[in-house]
This record gives sequence, C-alpha cells and structure tokens, in this order.
Amino acid sequence: MDKILWDIKDKPTNYLEKVSLEALIAYLGGYEFGGRVHLYPGYLEYLQKKYNITLTYGIEKIVLLESRLSDEIGFNTFYDELENYNNTNPEKYKDMNVGIENLYDLLNKMKLRPGMYMGNSKLFRLYHLIKGFEEGMYQCENKKNGFNEKFQMWVERKYNVIVGKAWYRIINFYSEIEEDAIKNFYELLNEFLIQTTGKTLEENAHLV
Repeated sequence: MDKILWDIKDKPTNYLEKVSLEALIAYLGGYEFGGRVHLYPGYLEYLQKKYNITLTYGIEKIVLLESRLSDEIGFNTFYDELENYNNTNPEKYKDMNVGIENLYDLLNKMKLRPGMYMGNSKLFRLYHLIKGFEEGMYQCENKKNGFNEKFQMWVERKYNVIVGKAWYRIINFYSEIEEDAIKNFYELLNEFLIQTTGKTLEENAHLV
C-alpha cells in the first residue's frame, strides 16, 4: 500500500496538478480514507521529535516550517524526511477503520466542517483529496468510482466551457470569492447527483 508514495515522488504530475506539499498531503489523506490504511503511522511523531515540536502541528506545517514556507520545496522535504524515517522504522502502514462507506459518505460528513478533514476549505485540497480517495479505494477494493472524470465533464457542460482546467479551477473562477467556492461545490455536487443518480448527496452517502 505504501508504493503510492514513491510513485508520486517519481511522477508527481501523474497524480497531482503540480509539485506541491499541500496537494500531496490532501491526496494522501484521501488515499488513507479510501484505502482504509494509515501510511507510515509514526512519521508525525518522528518529525515532532526531530524538530522538538511540542505544539499540535501536523506533518504539513512542520515540513513547511523546515522548507522556508515554500510549498514546492516542502514536497521535496517531505520525501527527504520520509526516507530518513523509513531507514529506521520498518512499519510502512497499518489498517485503519475510518467509518467511511464510500466517497459520497466522506463528502457528506465533510460538508459542515471541511477544514476539520483537510486543514482548510480550499477546493484545491478537496480536488486532490477526492483523487486520493478514488485511488485508495481502487487499491483496497478494486473499485473505480470515476467521480472526478464524470464531474469534470458535467461542470464543463454546466458552464459551457472547455478550457483544459480541472473542475475546481472552473468553480473557483465562477465564485465571487474563494471562500464561496466550497459552498458552490456542494450545491453543484447535489445537482450533479440528482441528475445522474436520481438521489441527493445524503442519499448517495448511505449506499453501500
């Protein structure tokens, strides 16, 4: 299950929109939910001990602080530190009971408090979290949801645009401010699901 980490390092733009620590953390968070697995479970504690961090900082914040607050440098720092950690810690992953039935269950749970799951409410993060979830579920259950591709085509038709941009960029563009984008996403998601499945997000969330 940990192979995905090293695949992303070797070919980041096959998985992420750009070389970005923020995108990586969001993608891996989604992958863990979808794959029901916790990758390198001791990595955070390793970083906290190495840098003598006593505050409740997560991996992303610690790595950013050690990368001159550069998102791109942070991507490389993440892997440099992970390799150091990996040399002395054999545990690559452990199974995790996340209580998430499917992608729509996750999105429904996130709706009221997206920042609790992602660190903030940016669509850039949500986009990568969804991509990670789909890959994790595929690796765990050999199931493909195909949400990103279907939603991408639907959003392009909705706004009558074909610009070669990911759906989160289109929604951001048509949102007055970035803070509105997550709200607009959920409104569009519900409309998309009603049109394509005949069910709301909440109803889809409870389908196993």
